Formats: sequence, C-alpha cells, structure tokens
Amino acid sequence: MAKPEGPQPEILFVSGKGGVGKSVVAAALALRAAAAGRKTLLVEFGRQSFYERLLGLAPGSKTYPGQPDLQLERWEEDACLREYVGHYLPLQRAADFFLDNKIIRALVRAAPTLKELALIGKATGPHRLRWARSDRDLIVIDAFSTGHFLALLRAPRGIHQAIPAGPVGRQTGTILEVLNDPRKCRFVIVTLAQELPVSEALELHAAIAAETGQAARIVCNRLQPQLPEAEISLLAAAPDSSPAAAFAAHPRAVQTHQMRWLKKLRRVDKNTLQWPQLFIDKGDALIAALARETGPL
Repeated sequence: MAKPEGPQPEILFVSGKGGVGKSVVAAALALRAAAAGRKTLLVEFGRQSFYERLLGLAPGSKTYPGQPDLQLERWEEDACLREYVGHYLPLQRAADFFLDNKIIRALVRAAPTLKELALIGKATGPHRLRWARSDRDLIVIDAFSTGHFLALLRAPRGIHQAIPAGPVGRQTGTILEVLNDPRKCRFVIVTLAQELPVSEALELHAAIAAETGQAARIVCNRLQPQLPEAEISLLAAAPDSSPAAAFAAHPRAVQTHQMRWLKKLRRVDKNTLQWPQLFIDKGDALIAALARETGPL
C-alpha cells in the first residue's frame, strides 16, 4: 500500500450532542485557520448540507464565501463506500456491479460498519493512501453527533479485531494509527453549560480516550455574557419586590449555573474553551464573529 509523499494535513474531528452548535463551531475553527493562511477543507458528514442552508449557498458549492483558502465538501456514507471500492477494482463498472449486487447490498445493510469504515477511511486517507493525497493543510470535519460518531470511531478497531490480516487488516490498522496519533488527528467536543450536554460530553471524552489514547479538547459553547458587577449590584439593592431586583437575580443565577458545569468539564480538560453566546442572526456573520473572538485550540 503506497503512502502519500510530502506533508499531510492535520485532521480535526468535531462532535458533540445534537443542538449544541457543533457545526457552527467547526465552521468557525475552519474559517479562523483559513484566515491565518492555512489551506483548509471543511467537511460535513451526511446526506444533506447544513452549510448550504446556513450560508445561503448554491447546491454543491465548494468554496466558502469570501475565503478562497477554505473549501467545502459533503461526504455521504454510500458515496464514500462506492469511491473506496472503486479504487480497488480495476474498472468503475466493476465497482458499480459489485455494490449493486443484491447479496453485497444485503451484506452492507447487515454490517453497517462497512459504510462507517469507508467514511473514516476517506477522512484518514491523506495520511495512508497515495490516491487520497490532499493539498490541504487542515481538514476540519463536522462529524456526526455523539452516538453515531462513536460508532464511526469504533468501526476500524472492531473490524481489525475480527479480520487482523490481509488487505482489510492492513487498511484498518493504518486507520487506527492515524486516529491514535495527535500529530495527525485531533478531536474537539462541543457542549453547552447544561446537565445533559455536559454528561454526554464527558462520556464522549472518556470514549475517545479509550479508543485513541487522546484527550479531546472541549468547547463550552453559547456561554451567556457576564454583565458588569457594579450595575448588577446597584439593581440588586432595589427593594425585593421590584422588577430591578428580579432582573439582577437572573444573570447571577445563570452565571452560577454555568460555573457549576464548567467546573465539571475542567476536571477532564482544565483548559476547556469558553465560547460566548452571540446574538447574530446571519450564519456567515455569526461564524466570522466567533472566528475572530475565540482563541486557538
């Protein structure tokens, strides 16, 4: 198996509980890197494009608006499996015949890890396969939400344990090498300062460590801004029955609640990143503001 020559891109997987803003975080990380001069690819997994809707792009758009160094792609499991098989059969027609065969389709449905293996094989391909070489410096992957992402992450190890030798064993072995190497691949978990997202983030953090030996970085997203303490204290000094006192009590309660969950996150990632809640209704403006206002991983 011929490996690509020259430098290969860093791979950054972004996951988290559904609804925590992982796609926006992934886009902001990619935009920040591209603005700093890194040739970046932003990949989204799945059958439909979130970024086309968010950014108002034409279907199939490949370039992020106003940022030529940031390319966009969407990877879907069936297409990745077809591409993967196509590179190992001599003709595309043979690959199509193979995958369209009723028995093979039944096998793929019965063993869904084959699709997941093709998807994570494509993600790690620039480090393993000459035909998958990339001209990018960084690949940011807006991956599946927690449960599906864990199935994706566990697929190569499960198949490698079942078939440790031969072409399949070699392929899964090299995928595991990339996933386990922090110089090639890193992981980001996005969460909110709330009970269920934090619990799921901590479970995902432990699972990634168990699978890859890596400590994922955590982004605590949509943190409410801190209001000036002097003004809050002045409002709190109003009579208890006044609207001012009730208003003053709310931001303090929010901050107390947020700090409770941040402390839990910092037990596993002491440098948990804190990303603010920004009240911007346009997708491109929101991503650009986060890219400007947040620090590097």
